[in-house]
Amino acid sequence: MKAPFSVGGAISRASALQDIRGLIDSHVSETTKSTGFFKLWLSDMAQLSELFCTILDTSYIGFWLGSRRGCRRYHTDNVPFRMLVTYAGSGTEWLPKHAIDMCAFKRGEPNEKIIKDISARRFLNPWDVAVLRGGPDGLLHRTPDDALDVPSIFMRLDHPEFLAKVQARS
Repeated sequence: MKAPFSVGGAISRASALQDIRGLIDSHVSETTKSTGFFKLWLSDMAQLSELFCTILDTSYIGFWLGSRRGCRRYHTDNVPFRMLVTYAGSGTEWLPKHAIDMCAFKRGEPNEKIIKDISARRFLNPWDVAVLRGGPDGLLHRTPDDALDVPSIFMRLDHPEFLAKVQARS
């Protein structure tokens, strides 16, 4: 977490552990790689990747892991489904339907106008796993204020459709 990083790519259900290790290898110190924690963490990311492939009934998914987050405004993701896990730092903030002014959201209003009841905000804890539906009926969520300008470790798994769109733009 000392140096900002961002890695991403395709993860195959059949080789998730090897694929993730290959993507993050150059971003992790040898000291960290030799710990039992690192092995546990890699295993967790691989198992979640395999599970997400199973949920989506696909042989691969898009994987992103990074230390900086910047989704300040409440939003829904432009993907059919997304899996999120914050491994270090504050977890994703989300709103239940009753706490949202959807008209304000659709008009592009700021967060203060979107949220009708600030006490209704919910937060994922570190290591919580969330599978979010995207699109117009998706869950409204954002990066919490206290995670915007500090490092965290955040994993995002995406539907293969999204990965294909990202790769097409590159």
